[in-house]
Amino acid sequence: VMAELDPSKRGRIVLTNRNVQNVFSIEDPHAFDAISLDNSLTIESFKKKMSMKIIEEKDDHVVFDIIGIDAPLANALRRIMLSEVPTMAIENVYIYQNTSIMQDEVLAHRLGLIPIAAEPRMFSYVNEAKDKEMNETNTLVFTLVAECKKNPSAKSSAAPETLYVGANVTSGQLKWIPQGKQEERFGKGGVKPVHDDIIITKLRPGQKIEAELLAEKGIGKEHAKWSPVCTASYRLLPEIEIKKEFRGAEAEALVKLCPMKVFDIEDLGGNGAMKDKKSSCAVPTKLLDVPRVHPEASARGGGAAYRTPESERSLHILRRIRRSLQSTRHCDRGYECPEE
Repeated sequence: VMAELDPSKRGRIVLTNRNVQNVFSIEDPHAFDAISLDNSLTIESFKKKMSMKIIEEKDDHVVFDIIGIDAPLANALRRIMLSEVPTMAIENVYIYQNTSIMQDEVLAHRLGLIPIAAEPRMFSYVNEAKDKEMNETNTLVFTLVAECKKNPSAKSSAAPETLYVGANVTSGQLKWIPQGKQEERFGKGGVKPVHDDIIITKLRPGQKIEAELLAEKGIGKEHAKWSPVCTASYRLLPEIEIKKEFRGAEAEALVKLCPMKVFDIEDLGGNGAMKDKKSSCAVPTKLLDVPRVHPEASARGGGAAYRTPESERSLHILRRIRRSLQSTRHCDRGYECPEE
């Protein structure tokens, strides 16, 4: 039963000191006709209810709240960000020489996971080209030439970084070879790995690697190397409701119990009373064990927190989110969109 058929609790999961209530969503538009509540969903009502608030934004991650949606929609956005937003990644590796201890197939796999800073919308898919041929509109070409030599001026007891020259093969050694008019479109040095310090393998004197790499457009559904994010997650957004007034020592005890400092004491003429000073937090388990303290935590629709690591900054993070929302309306690739 929906939390006492209270319309204000319709989009909430209610956590009490005894159990969790209202865990099922009811989609039937006439389910609450008895209490004169319209349960139908229209585009207009969705726009009116749904809102987004950015809590934290950095180069490598963003945290934002989405108010007024159910968890399935938040999860759909998370899955689209992981698997439907296209990026550029190394797909084919032609190894001409590899005398390192790393096998060819392992080396090719590590090269494929290096994030490439290139705008995917400037490229088409290889399978859309005539006869699926690679050309300047769908392929980026890189070369990798690395060789290790002994440093003649270093002492034999020196660390490997000093004893050898070129011991570490890094992503910064990938050299972009513009094809056709690519240099005019992207500028000199406009395409490169997101980071220059990703270690691909290590060499010792006499070992050498020479390879040609071809990057193309793809999506995470096909392979994880095309996923624009490493981690995308969401959680329900708690909302604490204080059902009674707490004063004096009881209010101070409640403030100390919450490590997130959610509660504050309001001065009412020398007699302190509780108030909720934050809109969301993780509800401490201890709060539910305190005698006579029974706060309720309820989810405001779907609260979403999406994070991307520094190694995946090939697209601006808010641009990824916008493209994820756009992917819910159309398919960027040649896949058939579901009818749902």
